[in-house]
Amino acid sequence: MQAKRVGPPRGYQCALSGPLNQQRLGCICPGSDNQQAGYRNPTHCAAYKPLKDKHKKQLIDAGAPEQVVEKQAKELDDLAALEDKQLQQQEAVMKKKEAAALAKAEKEAKEKMDAAADEETRAAVTAQYQKDVAAQKAKHAAGRKAQRGKLNERLAKRKAAMANKHKQELEEKAPQAAVVAEQQEEEREKFDAMKKQLHASQEELAEEKAKHQLEHKTKQLKTIIAVVVSLLLLSCLGNFALTFFAINFDRPSSRRQ
Repeated sequence: MQAKRVGPPRGYQCALSGPLNQQRLGCICPGSDNQQAGYRNPTHCAAYKPLKDKHKKQLIDAGAPEQVVEKQAKELDDLAALEDKQLQQQEAVMKKKEAAALAKAEKEAKEKMDAAADEETRAAVTAQYQKDVAAQKAKHAAGRKAQRGKLNERLAKRKAAMANKHKQELEEKAPQAAVVAEQQEEEREKFDAMKKQLHASQEELAEEKAKHQLEHKTKQLKTIIAVVVSLLLLSCLGNFALTFFAINFDRPSSRRQ
C-alpha cells in the first residue's frame, strides 16, 4: 500500500529555493515527495527545519523542559505561518489593484485609438498610454513597498512580544536556556531578513540592485578622487621642495658674487 503523501501538492516550488537563496540558506525544496517544502511558508522550507531542530536541542541541553521547548517551537511555527499568510494576502491585493488600474488605462487607450482619425493621433495616444502604464507601475510599486513596510513593522512588534514571552517562560524554568534563546533570536532575524526579500517585486529588486550599483560606483569615484588629490598634493609638495632647495642653494653663490 502506497504511503499517504503529506505536505504541499506536486508542482509547488519553494520560494526559498532560488540560486541566491540556495547559497545563503541552503534551501533544497524542489517540491518532490521526499522534500515536501513547496509552500512559501518558511516553516515548510528545508532551510528552516534544521535551524528549528538545532534550536530545540540547544534549549533542552541548556536545561529547558522538553515540553516547554516543543510548545514554544509550535508557537513560533504558527506565528511564522500567520505572518507569511498576511504577506501573501497583502501582495495579492496590491497586484489586483495594479492589474485593475492597468486594465482601465488599456481600455481608455483602446477607445481613443478607435476614435483616432489619423496616424499622428494614434501615435500620440500610444505614447500617452506608455507614460500612463509607467506611472501606474511606479505608483503601485511605491505603494506596495510602503504597505509592506508597515506590515513588517507590525510583524516585528508581534515577534518581539513573542520572544519576550518565551524568555520569561524560560527564565522561570532554566535561566541558562533564556540566554541561549536570545542568541537564537538573532539567527531567526537573519533568516527572516532573507525571507522578506522573497516578497519584493521585480521592480523593487531592480531598484535595490541599481542602488547598490550606484553606491559601488560612488565608492569607486571617491577612491579615484582621493588618489588624484593625493597625487596632486604630492606633486605640489615636490614642486615646493624643488623650489625651496633651488632658492637655498642659489643664495651662497649670489653672496660670493
